Amino acid sequence: MKAKEEYLLEDGLVGDPNGVDQNSEGYKRLKQAIAERYSSYTESEKLNIKLDGIRFAMLDYLENESSNIIPPGTFLKRCLDVVMVNQKTFANYIDWDTGNLTKLLNGQRKINADVAMILEATFPVSASIWLRLEDKNELVRARQEKTRDYHQYSLKKLQQQVVKA
Repeated sequence: MKAKEEYLLEDGLVGDPNGVDQNSEGYKRLKQAIAERYSSYTESEKLNIKLDGIRFAMLDYLENESSNIIPPGTFLKRCLDVVMVNQKTFANYIDWDTGNLTKLLNGQRKINADVAMILEATFPVSASIWLRLEDKNELVRARQEKTRDYHQYSLKKLQQQVVKA
C-alpha cells in the first residue's frame, strides 16, 4: 500500500493547508512575520527547526487514527533530504549496504532497535518514536487483514473459563 504523506507538505510545513484560508490578510501577515523571523536564524537553527518539524509530523502520525500507512523510511528520507545527505553516504556512515537502506526507505525492511538507536543518535528523534512507527503500521496492517476475530476475546469470557476450570 502506498503511503499517503498528508503530514509532510512539500514546503516543509507540517499539517493540513486546507484548514486555513491562505488568501486571508491575517494569514498573509502571519506568513510574512514567520518568514522574517526565520531569516534571522542561523543555518544550524534552521536545520533544527526542519528536523523538529519532521519529528512533530511523526508524532502527529502516531496519534492519528488513520488507516493510512506511512513507513518510517518516508520520515527518514525527509531527514536525509533536510541534512542534504544522500542514501549512499548515509548507508556507508551506518555501515550498511546501500540496498538494505533502500529497502528500509521504501518500507520493505523494518526498523529494529539497533537501527532506531543509530537514528536517535543521528537525528533529534528518539529510538522509541522510530519503533512506535513500526508498531503502529503493523497494527494497521493486522486490522486491515483481519485474519482473526478478536471480538471473541474478552476479560469476562476469560474469567468464565477460569471459573469452569
